[in-house]
Amino acid sequence: MNYIFDVKMKLNERIRTIRQGKGYTQEYMAEKLGIDTVNYGRIERGQTQITIERLSKIANILNVEVSELLLDSNYVFEQNKILKKMLKTDLEILKEIKKLNIKLTKNQKN
Repeated sequence: MNYIFDVKMKLNERIRTIRQGKGYTQEYMAEKLGIDTVNYGRIERGQTQITIERLSKIANILNVEVSELLLDSNYVFEQNKILKKMLKTDLEILKEIKKLNIKLTKNQKN
């Protein structure tokens, strides 16, 4: 992901940032959503509520997950870092278990 989000960025700002990052215009988004440009502009300014159906359509047009639009990206980034550390630790534990099993097998043969 090449988008940089502010910690307190709101949904409408995330939509705008991703749209701009992809080089899409508000006119393009409005056309894809089947609404006029004025109403789309209201979405990006946070002046209107977005239904889950419309949010899903926006995510599809932008080729992102709805969760990427809804969740604080820094939260997601930190969670991914934690998960990677956990996986690394789990792999290290599994390697140690494998080594111990090999030693145990050798000892049992002797």
